[in-house]
Amino acid sequence: MDIENIKKEYVGKWIALREEKVVAVSDSHDEIYKRLKEKNINGAYVFYSPTDEEKKYSFLFHLRVLCIWT
Repeated sequence: MDIENIKKEYVGKWIALREEKVVAVSDSHDEIYKRLKEKNINGAYVFYSPTDEEKKYSFLFHLRVLCIWT
């Protein structure tokens, strides 16, 4: 897994990785969690791949998902 290539492939998207695989991609923060819950995926690493414009403002957002869906 090359995270830089993944970020380039999904610019402007929220990305969820688990066990070195992309398990979900979404346009919004809320939608990525919805997709993970629908797929019953726990322990994913969720992050946003900023656009070039957002990079100008040092946009950075990483979040580790540790929820267990019931």
